[in-house]
Amino acid sequence: TEANNLALKGYCFANSDKGKHIITSPYEHSSIVATLNYLQKNGFEVSIIDTLPDGSLDLNSLQQLIREDTILVTITATNSEVGILSDIDAISDIVKQHSNCHYHVDYTQLLGKMKKVLNKADMISFSGHKIYGIKGIGALIKKHDVKLIPTINGGKSTTIYRAGTPPTELIGSLGKAIDLIYEDIDNNTQDITKKSEYLKNKLRLYDGRIYINSNEKCLPSIINISIPGNNANDLQKKLEASNIYVSTQTACSLNNDYSATILKLTNDMSRAESSLRISISPLTTYEEIDYLIEKIGELL
Repeated sequence: TEANNLALKGYCFANSDKGKHIITSPYEHSSIVATLNYLQKNGFEVSIIDTLPDGSLDLNSLQQLIREDTILVTITATNSEVGILSDIDAISDIVKQHSNCHYHVDYTQLLGKMKKVLNKADMISFSGHKIYGIKGIGALIKKHDVKLIPTINGGKSTTIYRAGTPPTELIGSLGKAIDLIYEDIDNNTQDITKKSEYLKNKLRLYDGRIYINSNEKCLPSIINISIPGNNANDLQKKLEASNIYVSTQTACSLNNDYSATILKLTNDMSRAESSLRISISPLTTYEEIDYLIEKIGELL
């Protein structure tokens, strides 16, 4: 959250002489949305790019929205609810055509999930807790030519971009977590993909009663489903009683009774009100998947 605030506020206030127009997607984390709302109240204009029927971002819309006064494009690497992947390289190529504009990527949900070269993006933010790091540490990586002003002021520190005594233990834990998560990334990605397909095939046995919202454009570690006629929070509590932990929307989502992302993707309020996010990791076992399917069957 702090890294996203620094990327957006720090960059926009430092470069407002070049323009005050920002472009984003409808799939952003609340720390992006709330920060953009703050910037709007302080004189900046925000445009949201369109999506295609499969949920992926319409890059032609991005091309049309970029103006001479556009200074920042901030688009997440993947939507955290459904797992829709963004084409980071293609977005970067579009942004690079405009000299006053830079591209920020919220990479938190994709970190450690697949191997990807990120040298085209101008700023990348992420959090340690998504890769088994200690909570409370995140990072912002930026290119040298990206001008920022700090959002936290104080005495001299290790960097001009953030005042305060650096939490060396947390910083060390983040570095270690990154080393560990990428040690066997190829095998982990293959393993998650197989487990994801196994779970989807099991869910398809309930076709017509369960809808799989995540498609082939999505990250395999996230499977979003809807069970129309049920309330997502009620479903979550019933599964929790069986020691199964899934999410309704995201942990940091705005306080809606439905998923705005699923509503936009499906145009179906019953699916938006009953959506659950299932997360798969290398630690997930096939026995756990079978147990989940068993308990969902009992709920149905």
